[in-house]
Amino acid sequence: MKIVIPFVQIDAHNPNLSSRKTISASDTYFECIVIAFASIKRWNPQFRLQLTTNIPVKEPFAFQLEELNVETKIIDYTFNPPIEFGNIFRGCFYLFDAIIAESEDVLYIDPDVVCVGAIPQDIFKNCEIGALDLRFADNKEINGISPSEAREIYSQLYRRKDLNSHNHYGGEAVFISKLVRDSLVSDIKKLWIANTSAAVRGENFLTTEEHMLSLIFSGYVVSNLNCLILRIWTTMRYNKIEGGTLEFQKPSLWHLPSEKSFGFHKAYRLNQKNQLFKFGDESKNQSELRKIFGIDKSKFSRILTRILS
Repeated sequence: MKIVIPFVQIDAHNPNLSSRKTISASDTYFECIVIAFASIKRWNPQFRLQLTTNIPVKEPFAFQLEELNVETKIIDYTFNPPIEFGNIFRGCFYLFDAIIAESEDVLYIDPDVVCVGAIPQDIFKNCEIGALDLRFADNKEINGISPSEAREIYSQLYRRKDLNSHNHYGGEAVFISKLVRDSLVSDIKKLWIANTSAAVRGENFLTTEEHMLSLIFSGYVVSNLNCLILRIWTTMRYNKIEGGTLEFQKPSLWHLPSEKSFGFHKAYRLNQKNQLFKFGDESKNQSELRKIFGIDKSKFSRILTRILS
């Protein structure tokens, strides 16, 4: 099986990036990507690894990815939303380009994901689509709209009212089987056209790939990947785990959206010194990673870490 990180290199705003770092937003993301692939390779050497992006990768990151045997696939950014979408999370729709570019079983993950152990391959057996069910309330606002509002927009786009509820899935880890790939691609293209047309007309639209995929997935059998990945927030104001419960040995992937400029930067520097994976034992390494990414820190420690970073 192949694990792919889709990352489009564009100038777009991400509120989870810190402006206090001296390195660029692009370098911040590539540090995350290197750590994501290095950590997967450390515990799962059997997977094929690929970065899907729109332009060649600059040095030193191109060399570092090559050292990890990561293939780089260059494909155009065609799911580029109109200006009505604004400049926040514009690149999230590049996932659709990445899905269309593959014809085999693929696990797509975000750049800001770290692997902490062996990925259980049996969860993909007989799995058509896999994603993390975030278990959000129907009225929770997610990038401007709630799941209930997203359903209403979806109904308006297709002029129907046959969807009474749906699960909201995260985009941090999405497994697509080759068995449903063609059907899914067709559904993505249809909804994309309807959704962007609504935005241009000044009507309500689905704001992120999460909303679009969650509604498309309502027509498929989806396996919850909470045994594989969780979304972990480590900010001073928002410190919680979404999608399940964090325990030692599971899940094997941590999505850390607020650690792009902090934990991943520290992990990258340690990895350059061959000091990131000091132990052969998964549980000992997980303990170290909890410290690096601030998972067990107090609020005071978080403030101090941000000041010193």
